[in-house]
Amino acid sequence: MTETTSRNGNTAQAAVDNELTEVEVGRIVETLRATFRTGRTRPAQWRSDQLNRLAQMMTDNEAAIIDALSADLGRAPFESWLTDIAGTVAEARYAAKHVKRWMRRDRRMLELPQLPGRGWVEFEPYGTVLIIGTWNLPFLLTLGPAIGAIAAGNTVLIKPSEFAPRTSQLLVDLVPRYLDHDAVAVVEGGRATSELLLTQKFDRILFTGGAATGRKILAAAARHLTPVTLELGGKSPVILADDCDVDVAAARVGWTKLINSGQVCVAPDYVLAHRDVAERFIDRLCDSWVRYREGQPKGMRILNIDHLERLGEYLIETRGDIAFGGGIDRSSLTVEPTVVVNPDPAEP
Repeated sequence: MTETTSRNGNTAQAAVDNELTEVEVGRIVETLRATFRTGRTRPAQWRSDQLNRLAQMMTDNEAAIIDALSADLGRAPFESWLTDIAGTVAEARYAAKHVKRWMRRDRRMLELPQLPGRGWVEFEPYGTVLIIGTWNLPFLLTLGPAIGAIAAGNTVLIKPSEFAPRTSQLLVDLVPRYLDHDAVAVVEGGRATSELLLTQKFDRILFTGGAATGRKILAAAARHLTPVTLELGGKSPVILADDCDVDVAAARVGWTKLINSGQVCVAPDYVLAHRDVAERFIDRLCDSWVRYREGQPKGMRILNIDHLERLGEYLIETRGDIAFGGGIDRSSLTVEPTVVVNPDPAEP
């Protein structure tokens, strides 16, 4: 459902060229449905085994995952380990450890007229679940929803983002080597493949990404009354009171904003600071970036030229004052960490 651009490099176009046909999509979905009907995914042992295998997949292939994230996003190795690998492994292991308890009946007290009956909630899997991943944390935010779906006893179809082509290709290679390939499938492709997938009747759809695509997914799912879970972008303001610890606030905001070049939904977007601490905070924030990025290039990698040019337009059109950074290099798809002071509240 998302447009791609070949200006992100030749590998980005490769994922989009690898579109599936309607027959191929239908065959994959039917295989997953047939597997679910056998009941193979229901036992706790199958669920925990698959979750542990997923964690093992991540730890066995750390180097390949880090290389793929570097190619797609220009990430440093430790940042990739921290944001995509460690979190995914921890989530999978936690689910494997607790899945048997999660499956237990939830006993409920009944009203007097219903006695001596007994009441409980029985937790049932949905069936076949579609997961459409995103590019900015392409392992954590794609495999994270899959962990929940597997823990609940579903079969799963994963569609990684074509904006992270090396990651997408790696998932296609790794997942069938570690997981039950008749119960968990990965498909590549771009907008056409996503649209074909959404013509199928899934039992639940999970999507992480932008609001525009989320609306399209909701509209497509409505035809089949398929329940949908959307994790969409938003704003992350920081509020600084006059009695805050400015040094701590600047260090935390500065470090968090640098994660994935600021391309995460929890990255601080703007700061509303009390006038008594605002100037000192700006100075400390700029100092923190100089310290954190000592010995590194000034610019930080942005996904593709379209995203970079949008940021450049923001900086050109801002009514605020640029107190730090502001430089953009189109040849390397990088932008410097930037502080804009007193922008118009209506600016993005």
